[in-house]
Amino acid sequence: MKVTHQPIDNGECLDCHDPHQSPNTNLLVKKGNDLCLTCHDDPLEEGKFKHQAVEGGDCLACHSPHATNFKGLLKESVKATCYECHDDVVGKKKDVHQPVDDGDCTACHAPHAGADKNLLIKPGESLCWECHDNFLEKAKFTHDVVDDCSGCHNPHASDVNELLNKSLPALCTDCHDPKDLARDKGHAKTGNKSCVDCHDPHSGDNVNLLKPAAMKGTAP
Repeated sequence: MKVTHQPIDNGECLDCHDPHQSPNTNLLVKKGNDLCLTCHDDPLEEGKFKHQAVEGGDCLACHSPHATNFKGLLKESVKATCYECHDDVVGKKKDVHQPVDDGDCTACHAPHAGADKNLLIKPGESLCWECHDNFLEKAKFTHDVVDDCSGCHNPHASDVNELLNKSLPALCTDCHDPKDLARDKGHAKTGNKSCVDCHDPHSGDNVNLLKPAAMKGTAP
């Protein structure tokens, strides 16, 4: 096995097992998680949101006590471990977020407990900035919904490019009234153009988030 539990590596079987008799299964010196917490800090103290599997379960549901081929002494890969309880978030979706495609759920989620809802390792858009460039830092004007990336983007997978929750313009009209848009002179004769042909969906130097080409009248 690639990964060995430290007491096993040191040949210290008696740290966990009584050699003669015990009231516990497998001659363990303590029951279940109490034995793990002899050496390990209680992972549930890491935040107010607790992973249900950890809070009401058994460390050995996910971890091997002796040795394994997976990091963290997981019995299976991170992806396979999570999918033991959680539904497949990808399915047959055509556009998949890279960490999800890599099977690395823990790139975004804490496996035991955390301070943020959904066990995210960081709150809101600050998690996205771990990998994506922060376009807000130098932006003169910003779309008023960009503080909630998941309002427009699915964090796991989507049938729409750019991991959008809906295709355009349906996504835009969730907030912007088509009747109001139609009354704006700037939208006259735009036909079937996509909103993002003229507008940047995130930020820009123009108050209406118009792209430079649209301001010059050369947008596609």
